[in-house]
Amino acid sequence: MCIFSSISSHLLGHLLNSDKGTWKSQPGAVENAVEYALKNGYTHIDTATAYSNEKEVGAGIKASGVDRSKIFLTTKLDNPDQHRAEEALHDSLKWLETDYLDLCAPFHSYAFAFRD
Repeated sequence: MCIFSSISSHLLGHLLNSDKGTWKSQPGAVENAVEYALKNGYTHIDTATAYSNEKEVGAGIKASGVDRSKIFLTTKLDNPDQHRAEEALHDSLKWLETDYLDLCAPFHSYAFAFRD
């Protein structure tokens, strides 16, 4: 789910026509919500690999035309990816169409057991 500074999850739900925020949103809704929020002064985007929408978040950032240096971008490392953190971080950077993140945090403070 993307959380924008100073925007309530209730309002975000209305923007996306959903009560789930951007998590499990319809295709295209995340990109549009991110673009709209950034164009209207919001500066913090919080997403996660587990939401499977980082490509849409990246497209929304790009479509907004807001300079990347004006955005605080957070993503979270998915639990199964904690054993391949560096590779997962590079995946997120590619999907978000950015060279850097302002914060990358674990989704949870524990990792799932690694299995081949």
